[in-house]
Amino acid sequence: MKNLYASACYSDPLDIRFSRTYCEYTAITSVEQRMILELIRQKNPHKILEIGVYAGGTSTLVLHCLHMLGLSSKLYSVDVAEQIYTADRAREPGFLVSELRSQYPCSDHWKIYTGCTVARVIEEIGNDIDFVILDAAHILPGEVLDFLTVLPYLSNNATVVLHDVLAATRGVAADWYATGVLYSSVVANKYSLIRDFPGPLYGSICNIGAFQM
Repeated sequence: MKNLYASACYSDPLDIRFSRTYCEYTAITSVEQRMILELIRQKNPHKILEIGVYAGGTSTLVLHCLHMLGLSSKLYSVDVAEQIYTADRAREPGFLVSELRSQYPCSDHWKIYTGCTVARVIEEIGNDIDFVILDAAHILPGEVLDFLTVLPYLSNNATVVLHDVLAATRGVAADWYATGVLYSSVVANKYSLIRDFPGPLYGSICNIGAFQM
């Protein structure tokens, strides 16, 4: 197990959180986002797969990070929904990318698939995926099935990031434990994020984890 300390993680792209629109539609916290940013900086991935998009908060952050790092990596995002329903109207998954692009430049290397599972498009996405962000349906089989679906398409040293690994144990939702099951059972080099500065606490270990194949 390797601990990443939040204060030491790459945080420059988090200026995007100054956007009120971004924060309104993004559930993952800035502390948790630091792990994703730091792992992208460390691993320098060439092919990123995101499963679970919603408004596109993580998509926007990743694309902004790739632009800031000068990487030509390709991001593929998949969401089973064709529309998401916000307080005011129905929108397409990932709408934040286009809405915020003028304020926070993003990489143009992005393709989004909506209205389908990853199983339907994984052959088109292809092999050599070296970075995966799983944040979809946390009810079993959820991300466990998603991981097994994409496993044959991952590179030998791919990094897999899992959000809400502690959701079930922290009372967020009693049946949100798919990512926790996957994180606990997989045999791999694992990363946990440690909160080492003041903030809302459920203990110092954050609700996000990762492992490297």
